[in-house]
Amino acid sequence: MRTFIIFCIAILTTAALADEGQNPTALESKDQAKQFAETFMHTMAGGNVYDAFAMVKAQLRDSQDDTDTLRDSTQQMLDAALPKLGKPIGYELLAEKSLGESLMRYDYLLKLERFAIHFRIIFYKPGNAWIPAQLWVDQDIRQLFDDLGK
Repeated sequence: MRTFIIFCIAILTTAALADEGQNPTALESKDQAKQFAETFMHTMAGGNVYDAFAMVKAQLRDSQDDTDTLRDSTQQMLDAALPKLGKPIGYELLAEKSLGESLMRYDYLLKLERFAIHFRIIFYKPGNAWIPAQLWVDQDIRQLFDDLGK
């Protein structure tokens, strides 16, 4: 019997939104936001959860505790799942979607030897820069067929 773990944490960005110009790693274009997501997933596929979330922390300096909580939850979920599902062997971009000029979503699979884990990264653009606003990690990939088919 396979146990599925689902969690979603909205990274609180209110303070981080105050002045994107102070962020030396600001994501000023959609291409830069997508490259950020790709690098995050590449780092996750390499088994480096802490390094991947360090990227998020650099973007959201005023949300360090929330990012640490999400990182720790993700690490715990992977520690429980990897013995059953196998080690990471790569990642795959499933879909990208924009809503208006302020929201972008990227859906990825973290590919493991025997199964996959869904990662969804949502970026928000409150002014001149894109910020990673939400990250969703889900082992139950059944709903992807309905959700991404829309």
